[in-house]
Amino acid sequence: MTTTVQNYLDKGLRGLWYPVLASWEVQSAPVGITRLGEQIVVWRNKDGQV
Repeated sequence: MTTTVQNYLDKGLRGLWYPVLASWEVQSAPVGITRLGEQIVVWRNKDGQV
């Protein structure tokens, strides 16, 4: 992890909400991404909720 990313995480950025993808990019199939050095997966459930 880069020093800059680690500095932000150390300041408490990890506990905040922030956008990671546009809504049209999130479908029923899981999408894996890396943000702030963290690997996460997003998808929509059968009701269309993320």
